[in-house]
Amino acid sequence: MESNVVIFTAPTPYQRILGVVVGLALIMLTLRMIRRFHLKEEHALPWLFGGGILILFSVFTGLLKIFTHALGAGAPSTAVFLGCLLFLLVQSLIFSSVLSQQKRQIQNLAIALALQQEELRAAREKEIPSGPAPTSAPPHREA
Repeated sequence: MESNVVIFTAPTPYQRILGVVVGLALIMLTLRMIRRFHLKEEHALPWLFGGGILILFSVFTGLLKIFTHALGAGAPSTAVFLGCLLFLLVQSLIFSSVLSQQKRQIQNLAIALALQQEELRAAREKEIPSGPAPTSAPPHREA
């Protein structure tokens, strides 16, 4: 008879250091992108949060153990991989929502611009008289 006991093996020191380095690199890259205006603050928060969680799991392996057991994963690496996959899935959903909202806004702007251009064209057609424009100054005579 097989047992469904999950055995937690603590991450090696190399894995812990790698987790901290990757977490710090993610945070530093995110901050650099914010500073260079490549990423808006509201879109950067999940990435900063993800980097912080990665650092917490690397430093405090007890939290990783709790997370691993909560997911029912057999190994911490599986739990981290599944956590990253879920994070990216949620990020994808959020960005799809933002993209859809921006598409609607662009369509509305295109409609508004087309209406304004039509109004401007109609106004210009009203202004242009059919004959030559009368001048108010008398013709210039040379003496």
